[in-house]
Amino acid sequence: MVLIILELLVCGFTALLAGSYFGTSLVDVPAQNFLSASSYIEVQQAGTHLGTIRYRALVLTTAFLQLCLLLFLHTWTSRLFELTLLSLLFVIGAILTTVVLVVPINKRVHTWNRQSPPSNWKETQTKWHRYHYLRTMFVVMALILQLIALRFPG
Repeated sequence: MVLIILELLVCGFTALLAGSYFGTSLVDVPAQNFLSASSYIEVQQAGTHLGTIRYRALVLTTAFLQLCLLLFLHTWTSRLFELTLLSLLFVIGAILTTVVLVVPINKRVHTWNRQSPPSNWKETQTKWHRYHYLRTMFVVMALILQLIALRFPG
């Protein structure tokens, strides 16, 4: 019973994480391409201020639950273990992408004054979008692997 609950929690939280990133990729990122520099700065500053804690909690909870599932499994050679481990590695890839590539951009944008945006704001926006798409790909792959593991635990 504990195994089933852990599997469902892992799938649920992985789906929430993938859905959050995917939703941002589908709506927010394309919409930002139509913003002026000052509007972009204002939106990014507000979004990262509000989203940082929420995303951090979601991604760390997802990784923690995956780790709990891996530790709970007795057979390390099962398909469930292998797919969950791969899924966790993709979540870790998203975490590293965020910490190494996205957070430095967010910190830089938080120093900008929306009344006098830097001349390279569009290049910075493009980089942020590219890195966001990368971490979205990581968490979507994590979800796919976790769903396969749930359907075919082997």
